[in-house]
Amino acid sequence: MKLGLSMVVKNEEPQISKCLENLHDLIDDFVVVDTGSTDNTIDVLKQRFGARVFSAPPPPDDPYVITHARNLSLEKNEADWILVLDADECIERDQLLQAREQLSSGHDAYFLTCGAPIIPSLGLCDAIRVGTDVSGKWEDPRDAILLYNPT
Repeated sequence: MKLGLSMVVKNEEPQISKCLENLHDLIDDFVVVDTGSTDNTIDVLKQRFGARVFSAPPPPDDPYVITHARNLSLEKNEADWILVLDADECIERDQLLQAREQLSSGHDAYFLTCGAPIIPSLGLCDAIRVGTDVSGKWEDPRDAILLYNPT
């Protein structure tokens, strides 16, 4: 079982290391889509964390810039399960280790709460919450760290 990480970033140099420091060696495929960084975000991601970085300028007709970029990050990631993080989100190393262990057991879906609310679901799901933002709480129910199964 391969675990990937997909991110969408723009000018995240000040916080990207905090997000990734404990995780990068547990990730099998790290894909980032940059939407126009002018700082050293791309260099940090490539050199320090071994990310594969793609560029996706915001489409002029898409008011939700992240939509196209997020889909591209998932499309380019070759892992069996993909962790989706924003640069201002954190997941503890032991939580990710626990998730890797559970994902390796071969089930189709998992609920991991890690102190966060469970996503309501009917039947099996292909995305689950596994963490919180850097403040340690959910500011917005639409903000979630997700594990996604692209198959």
